[in-house]
Amino acid sequence: MSWFLDFVGYQFPGGGFVIKEIAILSADGDRCYNYFITGPKAIRPYSQTFQYQYNMHKLRWEFGDYEFYEAMMDVARKIGDNTVFIKGREKFEYIRHMFPRPKFVEVENVPAFKNLNNCVYERCEIKHGNHCARRKVYELRHFITQIAP
Repeated sequence: MSWFLDFVGYQFPGGGFVIKEIAILSADGDRCYNYFITGPKAIRPYSQTFQYQYNMHKLRWEFGDYEFYEAMMDVARKIGDNTVFIKGREKFEYIRHMFPRPKFVEVENVPAFKNLNNCVYERCEIKHGNHCARRKVYELRHFITQIAP
């Protein structure tokens, strides 16, 4: 089995990154898991950069259904050692170190997500538009299975 994975988060000056939403979708499209993660309590992000990213993602720092490790453990259990497709070099590098068992494949030659609009109905309930990780895993699957073969 294979999976598609995408995540949304906040990037901080100096290279720090905090995942706020992560979604995985099975290759057959039958299973989609979407996790909203609370921001770490030790970080209080009130910079101009954070505000810009908040305006884009609409994911409040305190909002989430899962603690970070709780969500990552569940994702790891589901993807196992299967193949996982992910778009973007930075995301690929970041996530492959987090989950050592799966075979991650960086999908290349995929247009920017803002130009992929075949799965807008798959947006999550948060109403953060095209920045939704759930929508993006569906868009990636659609592109790979319908457009790119």
